Formats: sequence, C-alpha cells, structure tokens
Amino acid sequence: MTKVVPNTLPEPSASKVGGSWFISDRWTATDIDAAARIASSSLQSKHILATATRSFFVLSGVVLYSIIVGVLAFLLSSAATAFMPADWFDTLDPYLRVTAFVFAFVALNVVFILGFGYRSKRHEVYALHQVVNDDGIRSSIRGFHCEFEWATTTKIVENGAYILLFHEGGRYYIAVPSRGFNNQDRREFLTYCRDHISSTRSSS
Repeated sequence: MTKVVPNTLPEPSASKVGGSWFISDRWTATDIDAAARIASSSLQSKHILATATRSFFVLSGVVLYSIIVGVLAFLLSSAATAFMPADWFDTLDPYLRVTAFVFAFVALNVVFILGFGYRSKRHEVYALHQVVNDDGIRSSIRGFHCEFEWATTTKIVENGAYILLFHEGGRYYIAVPSRGFNNQDRREFLTYCRDHISSTRSSS
C-alpha cells in the first residue's frame, strides 16, 4: 500500500515562466535509486578509486552477511534436529543435518531479503519542486532544500527519465525528472542548462 505524505502532491509538470523553469513532480524511492544508478554509472570511469573502495565494502558486506546467516542457520538446524527421534539419525544422519542446514539457510535469506526489500521500497510519495534560472538550481523535497549556482555546475547527463546536474566535480548532483517535459521543452531545457554551464566555464 502506498503511503502518501501529507502534503500537496503535484502532477508532473515543467514549464518556463519568464526566465525561470519550474519543475514539479512526485518523487519516490524508485526515483532516488534510479538517479543514483545513473550518477554512479556516469562517474564510474572518473572515480576508479572510489568505485573500487565501494566494491570492496560491498563484497565485505556480502561475506559478513553470509557468515552471519550461516551461523544462524547452523544454530536453527541444530535446534530443530535435536527434537527429532533418535532413530532417525541411524539412516539419515548426516544427510538430515545437511538438509536442515540448507533449508534454514535458504529460509533465512528469503525472510531477510523480502523484509529488507519491503522496507527499502519505502512506499512514501513526496512532492518535488525545482526552480532553474539564471541564478542556479533550487530543489525542495520532504522539507529538504538544496541550491547550487551555475559556477559550481560541472556536468549534465540526460538518461531518458532523468536529467542530472552535477556539481563540484561530481561530489553532488540534482536529478531533474523528465516526466513533466514535452519533447520540445526538454530540448530547450537541456540547451538552457548547457549554455549556462559553458558560459561559466568560459568566464572562469
């Protein structure tokens, strides 16, 4: 069930009024994850050390998780087989213990993965409001507000559903959803952003 955060949820829209672009949308965890994947992919070749470090920690986490689940599965299978009739082990041991361990290991993984997956989806839907003009980019969501000037904007990446504006060499980014743009407005918006990035580079 989708949880709607108690604020006004706008329909996806993007329009230019005067010299400013106004973008509104509904933002979810799916958007956050998708934008993060695009950002990681676009910066992967540039930040090799950071990518290698993240990979190391991810691998370490997987190994640690497997060890913890393995220990828990061993304890559960040992407890389960302890209550079984002793004559079962005359023909089934050690196969029964191995089967009980595998079953417990798989069951724990299913429980943890489904539980984490349900929590990580975070079905909340938030109102996203963004303003892009000659001063820079402003983005507001869930009571969080960030703002960047064009002078710190170093790169723009478009990937279908999102337009990512990177700042300070890729340390930060703002994801602009493309859902509210029609084709002509999206092209005009991209040109607008690229022109401002180019002008700040040439003037610096």
